[in-house]
Amino acid sequence: MAASADTSGDLSVEGPPDGRPIIFVHGAGVSRAQWRPQIVGLSDEFRVVAMDLPGHGVRGSEPFDFDRAVEAVASVLDQIGEPCLLVGHSLGGYVSATVAGGHPERVAGLVLSGSSADYRGRLGTRSRLAGTVLRLAGSIGPVERWFERYTLRKVRDKPVDGSTAASIRDGGVSLRAYGESARDLAGRDVRSDLRSYSGPTLLLNGSEDRLNGNAASDLAAVLDDARVETLAGAGHTANLDRPDEYTATIRSFADEVDRDP
Repeated sequence: MAASADTSGDLSVEGPPDGRPIIFVHGAGVSRAQWRPQIVGLSDEFRVVAMDLPGHGVRGSEPFDFDRAVEAVASVLDQIGEPCLLVGHSLGGYVSATVAGGHPERVAGLVLSGSSADYRGRLGTRSRLAGTVLRLAGSIGPVERWFERYTLRKVRDKPVDGSTAASIRDGGVSLRAYGESARDLAGRDVRSDLRSYSGPTLLLNGSEDRLNGNAASDLAAVLDDARVETLAGAGHTANLDRPDEYTATIRSFADEVDRDP
């Protein structure tokens, strides 16, 4: 069936209506526009869904709340009505992992990028403190605008086209949301949530993302069906640092998941 697109509300749905579904969940402080290279690259074959979490994108007027973010992703799974490949980056990865643990029958496969570190203990304490400071800083207009300019400059330096950079700008960048997300993630035992999920998992990180890259093997060891892949030369935002390679890896993993009995 021919590809179609629906970008209304807090969801973007592109690709053939009968295509295999992939849901993308973005990182903190940005929006679903983070996934523009993958939406373009995969919507020839897949039904690609990207969503804005609470506090982000078109939902930017709301405060971020981790549990409400989990509910939002689970609601999209309900709307699709069949098991999906779920792909999350950073904050979106932790949300996706919690969704997979709570609703394993709805998740055909899971990709976590920049989401392998354990935000309990010392890292959780640092995240909570930093999140509180950043949330307050984001309430100061000039600081929030500086963060937006800084983030967009970093995006333009990446190997993405102008339309991707423009989409990320238009989707919204928020230091306040970044701080709220960091504060709310701190202390969450996402690894325990994931133990209820036995489906295939890909831990996909950039080689320069040392925090998550170093933690990926430990996380994979406690999961039933997980493997680690690393994109050379990519950092924390691997999907933007190496967009073509990242997209190809997602396509390959989706095909593997589809072949699993």
